[in-house]
Amino acid sequence: MLMRPWPASAIGTASFEGADERLNRIKRVFIKTQRDHMLDPQQQDSMIKKWPPSEVLVIDTDHSPFFSAPEQLFNLIVKSL
Repeated sequence: MLMRPWPASAIGTASFEGADERLNRIKRVFIKTQRDHMLDPQQQDSMIKKWPPSEVLVIDTDHSPFFSAPEQLFNLIVKSL
C-alpha cells in the first residue's frame, strides 16, 4: 500500500502559535487540489488560513497529484521556484 489512512482531524488541531520567526523566512507553497476527497476545499482553505504560505497554487487533481498528474505537478513546482 502506497498511502495509508491517518487521522485527518490532526490538521484541524495543529497549532503554529509561537512558531520560530525564522520559519517565516522560508518560502512555503501550498498546492491546492481541486478534486480532493481527502481534504475538501474548505479544509484546504482552513489550512492555508492557519499558516499562510508564500504562494497558493491550484491543480485540478485528486489528493495525490504525484500519481494522477505528475508532469502537471512538476510544472507547478518549477513555476514556484
